Amino acid sequence: MARLPAIRTLTDMVRSHQRARVTAGDSADYLVAHQGDVAQFEDVAHLPSSTDLDYAMPATTDAQIATARRLGHHLVVVRAALDEELWTRQIFVDTEVLDELLYWTVRNPDINDLEGHCRRRTSASRAAHLLERAAGR
Repeated sequence: MARLPAIRTLTDMVRSHQRARVTAGDSADYLVAHQGDVAQFEDVAHLPSSTDLDYAMPATTDAQIATARRLGHHLVVVRAALDEELWTRQIFVDTEVLDELLYWTVRNPDINDLEGHCRRRTSASRAAHLLERAAGR
């Protein structure tokens, strides 16, 4: 299994992926800018079911369907870029897991920068790991 590059390098690689005339970076920015829209949907499974009037919850409006379609598109763009970068390194993460992680990260109102959040989380995890090793655990 190949090692992941530094988080900043990986972030740049993921952000530069292009799909359907939009980069994953543009989609990530869109999702963060529309966190309030994401919060309309109970969970990641509710979002795709809301893209079609035939499958949507009762009383779903045309505006909510349009919003669900836009959000779903941008989530797929980011997830596909992550998926591709991980798979090329033989790191296999189920797409449903990535969908859940992306959905709940984007939905978190405390996160206004996905890349910065990932870098901070990675740095904190690395620091905790180094402290544990230094303590002989």
